[in-house]
Amino acid sequence: MTGATLPAGADTIVMQEHVRRDGELACVTPGHKPGQHRRRAGEDIRAGDVAVPAGTLLGPAQLGLIASVGVGQVEVFRRPRVAIFSTATS
Repeated sequence: MTGATLPAGADTIVMQEHVRRDGELACVTPGHKPGQHRRRAGEDIRAGDVAVPAGTLLGPAQLGLIASVGVGQVEVFRRPRVAIFSTATS
């Protein structure tokens, strides 16, 4: 499944939609290439790179990226609400 560690000796991932079950056997459709759908650690972001810069508004994409690099908790701040009141004296 997505994100799982590959077993020793495996080099390719086949999506379950391309596999059919025949009793106790898993039958893989032809046409798959070695290494397909495999992602190596550091392929998207290298160690030491900034994944989400400080000050970024966090949405679903940013939270998913943060989680994908193994960060379970981040320090956040609410945007300040500012109001200006002007008074005039006569």
